[in-house]
Amino acid sequence: GDFDSLSNEEQEEVFAKAKEYARSPAEKDDTDTQLGILKTFERYPQAEVTLIGATGGRLDHLLANLWLGLEPRFKPFAHQLIIRDRQNYLAYYLPGKHIVRQVPSMKYLAYCCLTPVSALTLKGSKYVLENKAVEYPTSYASNEFLSDTAEFSFSDGMIAVIQSKD
Repeated sequence: GDFDSLSNEEQEEVFAKAKEYARSPAEKDDTDTQLGILKTFERYPQAEVTLIGATGGRLDHLLANLWLGLEPRFKPFAHQLIIRDRQNYLAYYLPGKHIVRQVPSMKYLAYCCLTPVSALTLKGSKYVLENKAVEYPTSYASNEFLSDTAEFSFSDGMIAVIQSKD
């Protein structure tokens, strides 16, 4: 990244402790997070990446982080990306049949259709759906697990499943 949000002292500390780092110009087309994810998957294509601190602060960066899974260059790795903070755990899903395991301490379950979605079916949760066509981005929020797992399936599009707590 460009390290522009760190003081000179903080930068020196990072560079002294890091085994490896890549510095980029401040004026660029990607956010530092996008650059980091790109480098990670170029080098470790099987990596599972958890982003921490990706939801606080600036809204433009929040949206860039939430939309990572939609970018064509990251879409093949979407199932390997997790966004996590104190109240939320977000995972991306491509079409298919999926089982979601409840993350300890998370109460709520949201199925966030990031794109139009075909044949959305929700099972094993408080609110269910059967073969629903979703025509625009929609969040089926405030659902809940009935046990420690829930199932869902869909045939086209992308969904972010968010587990959260108050």
